[in-house]
Amino acid sequence: MVAIAEISIDDLDVPYKNLILNDRISLAELTSELKLSFVENKENVRTRVAGNVKDTEYDWFQISYPNKEHADLIFDYLFNATNKSGRIVSVELINVATKRGVVVGDSIEKVKQVYGKDLVEETAAETTNSLSVIVNKNKMSFIYDKNTVKITEIYIDYDSNQAMEEMDIPSLED
Repeated sequence: MVAIAEISIDDLDVPYKNLILNDRISLAELTSELKLSFVENKENVRTRVAGNVKDTEYDWFQISYPNKEHADLIFDYLFNATNKSGRIVSVELINVATKRGVVVGDSIEKVKQVYGKDLVEETAAETTNSLSVIVNKNKMSFIYDKNTVKITEIYIDYDSNQAMEEMDIPSLED
């Protein structure tokens, strides 16, 4: 039996095109490589919430990339308009594999083979469950259908609670 490599923060990186998406990617690299503009539009950017907290202007964007109709991934981006910086808060992988090669549609058995003992099982809803990998404040969740035992969603949270605290908001309801 092959040993499974220990989970690290790098396992929550998302290889996409010529980039590694995570909460550490620079705004310049993200906008340059993906040709993004953080302005709400019908094609791929919507504002989830915006406001001023303690003299700092924030915008929380949701980006469907490359566009809303045919998204490979959807990521939330917290932009500090005051100092022109920001970070990815979370990513939902739709047509993109995790760094270890798991994609939506794979079996939960593949997830267990790839991520091993570090998985935490959680009940998500009546028809779904999830397995999660937690590294520091980051969490990658694999939501799967209880009947088919296939992955229906892959979601990486780079600590949206911290972003919500920065913006002083209690929740983000869509």
